[in-house]
Amino acid sequence: MDCDDSDPYRYPGAIEVRCNGHDEDCDGLDTCFADNDGDGVPADTDCNDDNADQSPFLPEIPCNGVDDDCSGYDECDRDGDGTSAPTDCDDADPGRFPFLAEIACDGIDQDCDGLDCCENDEDGDGYPCKDDCYDLDARVNPGADPRMFDRCVRIDWNCDGILDGMSCG
Repeated sequence: MDCDDSDPYRYPGAIEVRCNGHDEDCDGLDTCFADNDGDGVPADTDCNDDNADQSPFLPEIPCNGVDDDCSGYDECDRDGDGTSAPTDCDDADPGRFPFLAEIACDGIDQDCDGLDCCENDEDGDGYPCKDDCYDLDARVNPGADPRMFDRCVRIDWNCDGILDGMSCG
């Protein structure tokens, strides 16, 4: 059934032109304004247009297993290590998160950089990965002087197992 006999471009199966104020395919909606769940967010920008409790304008409720704010993940620190998805590469293991000292040659990527270091020197600071706690930044190594770097950044600059710097904020 044609929804507008006077317009040859409006008929069932026609290609819908987004956001032009016309319903070319006769489904009762202009694609731009479709909102199946009634949350005020058009279907083309809503991550789940069948659920009004998921919208880019809603706050994220951590650890509920739902992407409430349409960010692409449920922001949750399931293992209690202080980092949440997607930053934490293994949120079931508190012994794996960014900037954690890497245990060399154990087959596990503790610092979430995608590598288990061993003999290579990724950052070229003269310390092989097995001796360097963060081998992707030449400033971080066993010989570094923590006083030379930003004191507001809490990083173990000299690989002694203690976070240097202070919280500035």
